[in-house]
Amino acid sequence: MPVVTDQALCIRQWPWSETSQTALLLTHEHGLLRVLAKGSRRDKSPFSGGIEALTTGEAELIIKPTTGLTQLIAWDLREPLAHIRTDWLRFTAATYVAEVLGAALSEGDPHPSLHLDACRALSASDLPPASLVLFLQWATLNDTGHSPDLTPPDRAGDVVGFDAAAGRLVSDPGPAGPDAVWRARQSTIAAVHDLAAGAMPTDASAASRAIALLDRYLAWVLGRQFSSSPSMLRAFGPAAGEHPGT
Repeated sequence: MPVVTDQALCIRQWPWSETSQTALLLTHEHGLLRVLAKGSRRDKSPFSGGIEALTTGEAELIIKPTTGLTQLIAWDLREPLAHIRTDWLRFTAATYVAEVLGAALSEGDPHPSLHLDACRALSASDLPPASLVLFLQWATLNDTGHSPDLTPPDRAGDVVGFDAAAGRLVSDPGPAGPDAVWRARQSTIAAVHDLAAGAMPTDASAASRAIALLDRYLAWVLGRQFSSSPSMLRAFGPAAGEHPGT
């Protein structure tokens, strides 16, 4: 099989044996790949000392379509992203977005623009951690075709309904509305509008509610809960006692 070279972000890694690892890589040209790196934990191996989650590198790969694991034969570390590991809030944000990326994408399905967005956002040490979460929540929804229709409903008041099943806004259903329709403040939706327009929300309270809303929507469209959501929401979600929508 031919060897291919691709740029990659390591989403996760696991020990395979005393000397080897498996990893989940988000590659630029080949999408999400589960790889086996034999001998990566040996001294003087061609793996820059082993593969670590939340780092970027150039990967040499043998992709075998008939097997579940791609063979990673070399890893040239490009960015260790050390600033993520020295800041608890940034590490919390990065861990969450890595889990979202791993859940949202199918293996072998390329998303080059999302790969670039993720690498650039994680590399930007001046990007606030909450903005990192918001940016990549929206980028993931947008790039996978799940971004909601933000057209306001007729007779919209201060609170609207977010219909998760339809992916659009509806009139306020009231506190006893359907389970799949969530109430959201107009200021929360305005923060999501800002993201759709390529700008970061300036209202910190609205941004925190938008983080909670998009986390809930991502879990809905992907059909799973994220194990990193509770700690992420404690760090960046609405203040204690404030409902994430209203």
